[in-house]
Amino acid sequence: ISQDNIFIVKQNLATALRDLKENNAAIKIYEELINSKSEVKPHIMINIFISASGSYRAIKQYEVAMNMLDKAEVLIEKTFGLDN
Repeated sequence: ISQDNIFIVKQNLATALRDLKENNAAIKIYEELINSKSEVKPHIMINIFISASGSYRAIKQYEVAMNMLDKAEVLIEKTFGLDN
């Protein structure tokens, strides 16, 4: 199993926890993925930043949520160009 697949599974687990309103548990997983030194495809990290922002919004940590979206935007521009 590739590192990319491990990240995708963990992101989906975190998203399921977020949907169950277990945002602190979800955030712990998202942060583990974000802070990992592992190399994964950019689109996977973009999705993790976007998903993490949802958990932070749910617990009303809007500044952190915006930071996650900013990181996603920077990575999108870096990976796919400014027009995307």
